[in-house]
Parts: sequence; structure tokens; C-alpha cells
Amino acid sequence: MQILINSEEFLLQKQFENFPSLLNELRTHCSDRDQVITEIQLDEHVFDIDHEGEWPPIQEIKCIQLVTQPYLEVAAAVFLGCAEHIPSMIDGVRESAQHLRQGHQAEAMELLIQVTDLLSEILAGTESALSASGLTWESVSVVLPDKEEPVPGDQTSSRFNLLLEEVLQSLETNDLVDLVDILEYDIPPILEAFVKLLEALGEKCHDPEG
Repeated sequence: MQILINSEEFLLQKQFENFPSLLNELRTHCSDRDQVITEIQLDEHVFDIDHEGEWPPIQEIKCIQLVTQPYLEVAAAVFLGCAEHIPSMIDGVRESAQHLRQGHQAEAMELLIQVTDLLSEILAGTESALSASGLTWESVSVVLPDKEEPVPGDQTSSRFNLLLEEVLQSLETNDLVDLVDILEYDIPPILEAFVKLLEALGEKCHDPEG
């Protein structure tokens, strides 16, 4: 069996009974060099890096080709990719507020569910990128809507979490007036600050000492 990592041959030091155990060994090897596997090709077949199905029997694999990237490059791409999705969330939040003002509660709730699902994906991606990059929310600073000077990024995250709690409380008490105000006036500015935060984290990945 031939193993190529970024087109360079890798020699195994021991034998493996199955491909998952071999893949774990290769991931550890790459991780020790601050690299993450971004593509897996077994012979002519390309597999998703998060493949959850069956792998081919290791005895049948003739060539393993892996593509890797530095952790910081991957993390930067995740931060910036998440930032690109937030403007659509802002639109969804504002549209939900409009639906509520017009008495279309069902439409507003349906849209809020979509926004919440997207938010969950963004937060999961962001946490994964933070873990991979070794950065924290405190690594960068941004200007919040009601502040004149930059504040540590964790304050942006905390403020956003508080607003989410207020949204849930308004939903529980059916206080639609308060909910509309939060959706229309409070959340969009903090989401815009969150975009700047993610962009700053992406830039920090490219220039960790900056």
C-alpha cells in the first residue's frame, strides 16, 4: 500500500488491521505537525473527511492520498465563512420582526427557527475553529454598538448570549412587543459586531503575532 500526504510518500512503521485505525494514526501524525486532513482519496474514490459510513477493507486499498492544510488556514476559512452567513441572519431577524408587527406570528416563528438553525451551525463552526487555532474570544477586540472603544471579543459573545436569553424569555411570556423590539433594534447591531469579530479572528489566524 502506498500512502501519499500532499504528494509526498509516507512510510508506515507498523501494520493496521483496518482503515479507521490507520486513519487515526495519520491524523495524529498530521496534527503533530499542526496540519489537518482536508481530503481523503482511497484509490480512485474521494471520501468526505467526516465520512461516517463503511470504509473499504484495508487489504483492498492500494493507494491512500491525503491533502492537508495548516490548522490556522483552515480555522481562518471557517471564521470568514461563518461571517459571510451572518448578513442573511440579520435579514431573517428583521423580517421576523416585520411579520410579528403585521400579526403573522406563525411566519415569524418559522423564520426564527431557520435563523436559529443557521446560528447553531455558525456557533458550532466557530467553536471548532477556535479549538483548532488555539485562539479565544479574548484574542481580538471589536467595537460594540453602545461603546466607543474596542472591547475584548468575549464581551460581544456574552452580550449576544444575553440577548438570546431575552428572546427566549419573551417567547415564554408571549411578550411580542418586547420580542419585536429585541429583534428589530438589539440583535442586528450585535450580529454586525459579531461579523467584525469573526473577521478579526480570521485575520488573526493569518497573522498570529499581529
